[in-house]
Amino acid sequence: MCGFYGYIGPSINQSNIDLVSNAIHHRGPDDSGLEFGDSFLLGFRRLSILDLSQAGHQPMVSADGRYKLVFNGEIYNYFELKRYLSDNDLPLKGNSDTEVLFKLLIKKGVETLPLLNGMFSFVFIDLFLNEYIIARDRLGVKPLYYALFNKVLYFASELPSLLFFGLEKKISSVGLNQYIRFGQIAPPLTIYENIFKLKPGHFIKGCLSGNSIVNQISWWDLPLDENLKNNEESWLEEIDNLLYDATKIRLVSDVPVGIFLSGGIDSSLIAHYASQQDTYSKPIALCVKFSNSEFDEYEYAKIIAKAKGLKLFPIDVNASGLNEIHVATNNVGEPFTDSSIINQFFLSKAAKNYATVFLTGDGGDEAFAGYNEYLFCNRFKSVFPFLIPVAKFANNNLGLLLKDDNNLKQQISKLSVGNKYFGTAVRINYQEPLLKSLLKKEHLLSDYDILNNVWESWDRTKGLSLIKRLQVFDYKNYLEPDVLVKVDRATMANSIESRSPFLDYRIVELAMKIPTRYNINNGLGKQLLRKLVKKHLPDKLSALPKKGFGLPYRNWLTIERKKELISLSRLNNHGYWDNDVFLKIVENADSLQYDYYSIFWRIWMFEIWYSKSYLNDTKNF
Repeated sequence: MCGFYGYIGPSINQSNIDLVSNAIHHRGPDDSGLEFGDSFLLGFRRLSILDLSQAGHQPMVSADGRYKLVFNGEIYNYFELKRYLSDNDLPLKGNSDTEVLFKLLIKKGVETLPLLNGMFSFVFIDLFLNEYIIARDRLGVKPLYYALFNKVLYFASELPSLLFFGLEKKISSVGLNQYIRFGQIAPPLTIYENIFKLKPGHFIKGCLSGNSIVNQISWWDLPLDENLKNNEESWLEEIDNLLYDATKIRLVSDVPVGIFLSGGIDSSLIAHYASQQDTYSKPIALCVKFSNSEFDEYEYAKIIAKAKGLKLFPIDVNASGLNEIHVATNNVGEPFTDSSIINQFFLSKAAKNYATVFLTGDGGDEAFAGYNEYLFCNRFKSVFPFLIPVAKFANNNLGLLLKDDNNLKQQISKLSVGNKYFGTAVRINYQEPLLKSLLKKEHLLSDYDILNNVWESWDRTKGLSLIKRLQVFDYKNYLEPDVLVKVDRATMANSIESRSPFLDYRIVELAMKIPTRYNINNGLGKQLLRKLVKKHLPDKLSALPKKGFGLPYRNWLTIERKKELISLSRLNNHGYWDNDVFLKIVENADSLQYDYYSIFWRIWMFEIWYSKSYLNDTKNF
């Protein structure tokens, strides 16, 4: 929807404010606003979606000047929330969700948060009480970065914007190691020391006059109790009804709405529910089209669109897209390894010509056990207790005999983590031997330093089934730092908004209660969703295997790309890589014997970020 920025604390030099604002212009090209005082500054960029009039202008300020709000996102249940505003409350001037949120915060403060169904981050100020509230939605759909320097709390919707306040850019050793080992950096950490992400489902509350410490306070978490009483029919009915309603409330908009349709189960179901709504016209659908049939899902998307009476527009993505990687990833502000951000970026770039709001199927795999690793773990869970001791012995005694690019060694490394934390290594293979040897020893941290937060999060799910623990792990360590970052930055870079019904908290909470046996069966995940596909869509789609929103980057690899990476790394001259390991990865990147290319890509994304964002060197792009 929008973007905001600002600070809280002693007044600072504001000479860079235009740079801070311009860095998020893409998030809100329709309007802008600025409010400041002795102890705060709030800046805003608006992408108009609900109530296009000036009644939705931000920062929103009360008539007496006491309260102020900047808010990024959408509150989908804002019509319903109006009932909490009595006749004694100030009347609403317009029809925006921002104003409803503003009045509720004035009345209830942080008690407003559990009432909200939406995606959001906001900063709310009460000058009379001399306090502020900064909050983020349950799953972290909308971003919020902050940093505390000299008792001034800086914040922004995107990291590049925050840096224009003149903050020190010092690379975090933990952030660097997490990126290399995981491929992303989970909140609250970032690639920079002393710059943080507000964790999903958390808020910060403090004093306007200055802060010496910032504590993130949890206001929501995933429920960890399975419901063993319901049968399959009752689960299906409840999911069906909730998905219908979650889609319905996400179609509310004063600008055109479309659908990103991949042809997979999740987005196909959303297309069905959207087509059933009583709206003025059916939303249009867009789909990425590749020449490589392994990644192309256009034919499936055509079947869905035809069945539901939707106009479908294919968007071609080809190897030339690699020339704009730096554009697609620039707004992330830190190294980002998910190659599908390129698909998402070019899809969103084309989408701007069709609509401003698009529905997606993001979140379906986490909720209904769709990832292939879930299937692997469910299939072999009974033998893991026997394999893990063998793997630990092999790793300790045979590890040195096997090369780092040996597939057997890679699998042994996962299992050697041990029974306690095996699930975390399966989902994100941070034990990958080549990754562990890529960083020079002086930059390499211990597993404990890198993984302590991950392991603590895993420990809190003890008592749940293995698959349920993996689902919680993904919600906390994969969904936000990878999927949601990709979708938010790629869409907002092109001034469009994405909304996913599967991220409705009611669906997430329901899904966490569903026993695994209803979701995984006969070697396939998402069985409940597959049954809904059979009910609502052409039957042959229900048996489709999991196919990610991938990119055929291995097919696009050229000798020139290899030379480009070597050249860029030498220019950056940061000294992080073991040179022999680095050159081996680059030289073998097109090998089919081992997955060198995913590591090649991870390094390449780091080098592009380091050059363009960290060094601010644009001449290479």
